[in-house]
Amino acid sequence: MIYGVDADAELSPVQVRDALVTCFREAHCDILDETFGSSTLRPEDTESLKKMDVELLIQEFFRKVEGDYDHPTKETLLLVMGELKKFAEEFRVEEIVSRHYSEILVLIKKLV
Repeated sequence: MIYGVDADAELSPVQVRDALVTCFREAHCDILDETFGSSTLRPEDTESLKKMDVELLIQEFFRKVEGDYDHPTKETLLLVMGELKKFAEEFRVEEIVSRHYSEILVLIKKLV
């Protein structure tokens, strides 16, 4: 399993996109906790906001590469991955960014 996706199963681009969202959210949860952690929201609302924040960021990268978040392709997923990698390198160490990039790349390579 890679971010909730069975890497041995036949995959759709949407499943890979969802794994990418999960990966990015998990990798940046400490930053998101700083953003939303001091709020007066209930914990379940805080989690919803964190998920929405990451999804909006990734949707923006899809727009930047002229891709469709709701109907991703292998090509647009690769382009978005490149954008997210550059973004993450601004505040994460290269080793962590490369590891996450490689994990999602395994899923993307399985797409036809």
